Amino acid sequence: MTRQHSKYIAATLLVGLVLPSLSFAAMLGNGQLRASGTPRMATGTNRGTENFCTRLPDNITKLEQKVTEHEGKLGEKRTEREGKLDTRQGKRDTTHDNHRGTWDQNRTQLYAKLDVKATTSETKAAVVAFESAIDAAVTVRRAAVDKAVGDYRTALDKAITDRQTAIDAALAAFKTAREAAITQAKADCAGGKTPSDVRTTFVTAMKAAQEALKTTAKALEERKDTVTPLAAARKADVEKAVADFKTAAEKARVDLKVALKGSWDLKAGTK
Repeated sequence: MTRQHSKYIAATLLVGLVLPSLSFAAMLGNGQLRASGTPRMATGTNRGTENFCTRLPDNITKLEQKVTEHEGKLGEKRTEREGKLDTRQGKRDTTHDNHRGTWDQNRTQLYAKLDVKATTSETKAAVVAFESAIDAAVTVRRAAVDKAVGDYRTALDKAITDRQTAIDAALAAFKTAREAAITQAKADCAGGKTPSDVRTTFVTAMKAAQEALKTTAKALEERKDTVTPLAAARKADVEKAVADFKTAAEKARVDLKVALKGSWDLKAGTK
């Protein structure tokens, strides 16, 4: 889904899908484009408009190629984004598991030292109570942290899925509108309408499709901060889990010291 960063490049690519329609309309209306991208205005009769119907098949092919290229880039970015997220989460899980393993070793070593020191029934009972309290606190903390991370990832996956669904729907609507405009242009050309009228109808339809796509892209960009509150909620839940653990661990240490009448110096690696 933090991955708020690169994932929103899709909105830019989404807007990019409208660019072929703009260049196509300019090319159809004013003849060949200059190298700078600005149309060269024909003098006298508008030859681009006159040739609209005869040039329509070739230009439709060019338009569809451009749209296909942009869709390919969108798909590549989506795959790349998902791969980076999976890698990042995998590294985080590995690091977290390694830290937990280290903490478990430290706690086991502490318990061994306490067990050696406990030589009477009273001290043995106090040590057992301490170890049980610490183990319970660790279990509760880890469960809370795992839930916080799991909830975050579930919500993030949903946000990404919802966004991808919106993008796919916008692209589908754009392609449907494009196909309708092309079909209408072909029918108008075959029906004997003037190239000028056919072009005007076609460009109007394509601009409407373009604006609808741009509106969707803008709305998606404005919602790009969806991840921020999710990350904040995860952070708050993890911090609470850690604070609750520290409270429980401190109580266990105090209880043990009281039971042992303060005769031992406890240095606990109880994370």
